[in-house]
Amino acid sequence: MGLISTLFLAASVATFSVYFRRLSDEAPAQTS
Repeated sequence: MGLISTLFLAASVATFSVYFRRLSDEAPAQTS
């Protein structure tokens, strides 16, 4: 069970990381 929760946590972090990078790639062009 520890393995499953570790994989779930890693997947959540990876998804959030990709989303955040896309967001910060688009933002600077509009703000400046």
